[in-house]
Amino acid sequence: MGRVFEDMCREAYRSHHARWGLAGARTWGRWEGQDRVRRSIELDVVAYLDDATVLTGEFKWAKKEVDLEVHLHLERDLADLARSGEGWAERALSPRGAHLYVSAAGFTDYFHQKAAEHRRIRMISLEDLY
Repeated sequence: MGRVFEDMCREAYRSHHARWGLAGARTWGRWEGQDRVRRSIELDVVAYLDDATVLTGEFKWAKKEVDLEVHLHLERDLADLARSGEGWAERALSPRGAHLYVSAAGFTDYFHQKAAEHRRIRMISLEDLY
């Protein structure tokens, strides 16, 4: 179901990105590979937006609300990839980078509080997709 959910999220992004306060996507993909110490890393989305922003994020099809931990893991993965020479990861961590999280079960209150402090984080629930 995970890949189907990722496809649903991509299609919803095309329809609703402006409402979510994000530019359209020039390219959209996922990233799978290893950092320089050979740790496996998977990112559900790496997109180059029309405004030159690099958008990264995670899509979670689960019964449990997503907590801030998912964002902290993404930031760690991006930092490791940037140190490995992936320029797009460095751009994703810059003040112009943006992060998108989509969760079928929603998000914890704590994640909502922390995300509100950062204009670069967008959290989308299942209801927001359509």
